[in-house]
Amino acid sequence: MAVRVTIVAAPGEPELSLVLDGERIALGRAESADVRLPDPSVSPRHASLRAHGGAWLLVDHGSTNGTWIGGVRLGPEASRAITSGEPVRLGRVWLRVETHVHAPASTREDTRDLAMRLVARGLTSLGEDPRARVRCVRGPDAGKEAAIPDDGALSLGRGADAGLVLLEPLASRRHAEVSLAGGKPRARDLGAKHGTKLGGAPLSPDEWTVWRPGQTLEVGGDEFELLAPVVDALAELSQGSDEEMREPGSAPLPPDAQPPPDEEVSHWRESPDAPPPRAHAPIARGTGWDPGDAMLVVFALLVVAASAAGLLWVLRA
Repeated sequence: MAVRVTIVAAPGEPELSLVLDGERIALGRAESADVRLPDPSVSPRHASLRAHGGAWLLVDHGSTNGTWIGGVRLGPEASRAITSGEPVRLGRVWLRVETHVHAPASTREDTRDLAMRLVARGLTSLGEDPRARVRCVRGPDAGKEAAIPDDGALSLGRGADAGLVLLEPLASRRHAEVSLAGGKPRARDLGAKHGTKLGGAPLSPDEWTVWRPGQTLEVGGDEFELLAPVVDALAELSQGSDEEMREPGSAPLPPDAQPPPDEEVSHWRESPDAPPPRAHAPIARGTGWDPGDAMLVVFALLVVAASAAGLLWVLRA
């Protein structure tokens, strides 16, 4: 069974989603999570979705800020059946889970791409430029920099059509280029006469090599560093500790993530011998009484009246 997990976006922002299948789907901040949520209010191993008898269960794993469904917080290792389209919250992050989806499953690269998009969105909201950039730190072109396109490559060379035009005399017109693949920066030599080095090692012509943190790219006497704010922030968030929310239950429900009316809910503490889920009665949404309520009130009034009559008889005796 496949499910679609969508990050509920703020107004005006596109929603991001993943389609996942399997018996268990991990949700959290850790790099190993199937749905990676790079927010400090989300624990590394926060919660999971589990297939159970044709239904999907949401399970909290003792997270710091809790897993919430419709304003109800799940206890540690407690489970609850989830209705398709129902909004849930992990820390301060709202998700919408759709079950029984028929669509191709997302890849690990898709998972990483979603996490990086979320980080980029956060950096932008803070007024920071999230784009990866190449900057010359030594040589004739020191101080020059240029952004790496999300859907292409940044070329370096003396040619006027290069993305980063160089003054270095040993640089070829089309010397090297840098691109992003799955969020990972990489570089390659374009058959330059004097070659290109990455981390001190020569690059093979026309073969991509991952540009790792701390390495410099050498083009003649120019040395370039890689600035990747999204990659750096994602790594920092993955390794950081949980941020404890002051009021973990107070995050407002997004307007477009209201739970479906008359939802049936099930929740129980999971154990190896746990029985299959049983749906409780729909949550009441209104002020009307049903016949059972009326009979209960009438019975209560009769009891009160009988008690009052008995007390009056005792006082008169």
